[in-house]
Amino acid sequence: MTVKDASGTGKPTYIKEAEPSPSGNHRCVFICACGNEFRAALSNINNGHTKSCGCLRGTHKMSKSGTYSSWLNMKSRCNTESSTGYEHYGGRGITICDRWDRSFESFYKDMGERSDSCILERLDVDGDYCPENCIWATQKV
Repeated sequence: MTVKDASGTGKPTYIKEAEPSPSGNHRCVFICACGNEFRAALSNINNGHTKSCGCLRGTHKMSKSGTYSSWLNMKSRCNTESSTGYEHYGGRGITICDRWDRSFESFYKDMGERSDSCILERLDVDGDYCPENCIWATQKV
């Protein structure tokens, strides 16, 4: 086994074997340099394809969360002409502040975790997506 790094070099630290993935890849449990525990295919760690729990991409294992989904949807409706709803957002000039457009981690730091009952809402419907203009709101609001 190649991976066992508790030396502080930033490489995930091997903890134990885990269940094989559906495709049969040998999976293990690791501790990321950021402290999160995650599962990954051993081969992906060894070949460098997987280097973290997701924190190096700014996702901190949140890629399946409602918060991350809201961020992706915001980016899509403002930046992608083929996206459903683009004409109501990007198509009429609604933009995303650079800080949020470049980084989910920045968006998360500013907005926090989204409750399951909330959506991302702009206080000024003609304003851009930025910390000063956005809140998590229930559908009723």
